[in-house]
Amino acid sequence: MQQSQEILVVTPTLGRSPWLEQTVDSVAQLMNAGSNLRHLLVTPSPELNRLKAAFPDQEVIVEVPGKTGLYGAINTAADSSDDWDWLTYVNDDDILRPDFGRVVEAAANDLADVIYGRVSYIDAEGQVLGAFPVESRPRRLASLMAAGIPPFTQQGTLVRRTCFDQLGGFDSQYPLAADFDFWVRAVRAGISFRYLPVETGSFRLRKGQLSADQGRVRSEIETIIATHLPRQGRLARARVQACFRLRHLPEILSRRMRTGHWRTAGSIGREEP
Repeated sequence: MQQSQEILVVTPTLGRSPWLEQTVDSVAQLMNAGSNLRHLLVTPSPELNRLKAAFPDQEVIVEVPGKTGLYGAINTAADSSDDWDWLTYVNDDDILRPDFGRVVEAAANDLADVIYGRVSYIDAEGQVLGAFPVESRPRRLASLMAAGIPPFTQQGTLVRRTCFDQLGGFDSQYPLAADFDFWVRAVRAGISFRYLPVETGSFRLRKGQLSADQGRVRSEIETIIATHLPRQGRLARARVQACFRLRHLPEILSRRMRTGHWRTAGSIGREEP
C-alpha cells in the first residue's frame, strides 16, 4: 500500500480579509473528512497574536523578513517544515471545495509532479459566476503559456515537494504573476502534469484584489514569457488564443450571462476587502 502523503496548505494573509474564516473552514472541512492536510496561515508579525486568538485551533506563523508578499509567504511556509510531500496554497478570500479531497487521494498513487483540476469563479457573496477556463490536456500547456494564457489556476493545485525544491519555489520578483512563472519553469524543466476533472476550489472576484490590476499582471506575464519561452509570432499567438477560447466558449458565455462582462477583470464584485 502507498504511504500516506502529507499535504501542506498555505494561506498568506494580512489578517484583514472578511473571508478568511471561510477559507479556514473550507480546509478544516476537508481535514475533518479525512484528508491528510496541514494548514498554515502566514502573516506579518503585528497580526500574529490577533490571528492566533481568532483561530485558536489554527497554525499561524510569521512571514520572514526578505520573504514578504504573497509568494514570499508561501516560500516561508514551505521552508518552515520538513514533513510535507505536496503543497498547495489558497488565498485568504478563496476556498477549497470538497472534491479537492479526490486530488489528495490521487496524489498518494500518482506519478505526476503537478495535479490540477477545475476552479469556479465566485463573487463577494459566494455566488458562482462561472468556471475558470482550464486546459485539460497538459501537452497544450507550453503553447498556451507562450501565447500569454494561464492554462489553470492555483486553487487546489498540488505540487510535489521534489518539484517545488527543484524549481527553488516561487520567484517573488513577480508579485502578481509568480505562479505563472512557476508553471512556465515547470513546463520548461519537463515536470509532469495531470488534470483531474473535479472542482478543486473557488476563486473570488472582488474589488481591491491584487489581480484586479490587469495591466501590471499582463506586464509581468510578458516579461516571464520573454525570459523563459520561445517568441511566438503575432499570428501564431492569436491562433492559439482563438482556439483556446473556442474550446471554452460555453464557460465564457455562461460567465458573460451572469456578470455582463466578457473579461474576468470586468467581473470583479462590488464589495471592498
